Amino acid sequence: MGTLPKTKRKVERQTTYGFYAIFGLVTYFIWCDLSFFGELATEENRKFNSNISVTSTKTIKLRMQDHFGQYIDLPVSRWFNRVFGISEIFWVTPNVITAMHFALACVCGRLAASASISVRRLGVLLYFVRTWLDALDGVVYRAQSKTTSYLSGWGTYGYVIDGTADVLGGVFVLIGTLYRFLKNPPYKNPEAHAKLKAKSDEESGERLLSDVDSCAEENDENYGLKRYSKGAILFTGMCFAGAVFFRSAFWDRFNQGYHELLAVRRTDILPERQAEVLNYRSTWFSLWIWKISSADAFMNYTLFAIFFGKLWRWLRFNLILTIPSMFVVILFCQLHLNQMRHILGVPK
Repeated sequence: MGTLPKTKRKVERQTTYGFYAIFGLVTYFIWCDLSFFGELATEENRKFNSNISVTSTKTIKLRMQDHFGQYIDLPVSRWFNRVFGISEIFWVTPNVITAMHFALACVCGRLAASASISVRRLGVLLYFVRTWLDALDGVVYRAQSKTTSYLSGWGTYGYVIDGTADVLGGVFVLIGTLYRFLKNPPYKNPEAHAKLKAKSDEESGERLLSDVDSCAEENDENYGLKRYSKGAILFTGMCFAGAVFFRSAFWDRFNQGYHELLAVRRTDILPERQAEVLNYRSTWFSLWIWKISSADAFMNYTLFAIFFGKLWRWLRFNLILTIPSMFVVILFCQLHLNQMRHILGVPK
């Protein structure tokens, strides 16, 4: 009889710790966003008070960067490079660091295939390290090229390599996850599974079922458990892959579109007009919405779902809400970008 309360206490502790961790992160990100937008407002006031054009130090890419990337990975990478001089080591190049985070992503994909939630949690932590290395290669690139602008290097050799490594890193995690789900399909009625596990713990002290997605299939018919078909699993996984791909592609498309319209000196637009449109609240919002809608942000949500053992629920939720919301964001930003081009007199 003592096993069940002990199990309940463990679950409650994990839930409590998880809630406080997420609450702390969200609070920190909100505080950082308020500070960031305060700096943008200060730049706008300087322009108004001095009656001159003030070039913003906040690039389009930085305004669209996901919260983890902007407020954790980027400052930690800059500090790490400043303290340890990584960019000054002769054999360290951005491509070397890219190769390192690509290899780490392969390891994370293997860990994601494990039936043990502890192993999968280790994979999540390592993937966050991979994401930090992804930010570090950009810091090293800017340090070695003597530039401080936080921009994407569209069309460059390094840009292609880094982008390919990022995409394949997410693919490896997806492959590992699909392998695990195809080997032990998740339940359609997880509540029945939970009741059975509690009953077995209470009556015999034995665990007939160890996890929602890693149970022996021979028990299914005996205990009235129903699993998703392998076709449903593959469809869900492919929808997730498509969501990540489209988020990544459209984030880059809007990043480049807004950058070329508002952050590059042009002969057909006055700099003052560019600065004015860039400081529109609608522009702030259109760029900020990608902080929570980008592929990087989406992968972070997925990592949290893996860590707390809620991945399948998150993937199914993705089908219901997050994919439609992605199209709403894309449509809104495309309409806004077209409107800004019209205001500035730039043909589409």
